[in-house]
Amino acid sequence: MCALLIIYLLVIETAAAQPQVEQPSRGFGDTVQFCWNERGAWQMRTRALDHRVEVTDLGPLTADGLEAHAEREAGLASEPLGAAVLRKVTIIGADSRSTLRSALRRQHLSGIVEGPDDAPYAYWAPVPSTYTLVTQPAPVTSPAAR
Repeated sequence: MCALLIIYLLVIETAAAQPQVEQPSRGFGDTVQFCWNERGAWQMRTRALDHRVEVTDLGPLTADGLEAHAEREAGLASEPLGAAVLRKVTIIGADSRSTLRSALRRQHLSGIVEGPDDAPYAYWAPVPSTYTLVTQPAPVTSPAAR
């Protein structure tokens, strides 16, 4: 499943059609998530306004490479999302949806673990079965920290 899952909970809500338009969250906001296992790495962005999750295949990264990529993407070193990060949750060693759910509950995250049954990744959704999944292929050029 996700040997490493990193979730950034954001204090903003956006919609895929207008991602530059942000509003303060009225409950659960957007998330930016990263899943790594022996089959590859994925980035997921959940959008609270239109309940859409965008999954991008990051290709073959190491766990350390994924962590570095996650920090760059979440803008922790500067902006864009850095100021919007409410909380970072890291789950290590979840080898099934069941263990991932248990680990998320220990982090006080209810909601559910989602993802296609045949997918090598999973993501956390604060609201069950309301997200539309959109996938994107692996990049032709790989991220810098592999």
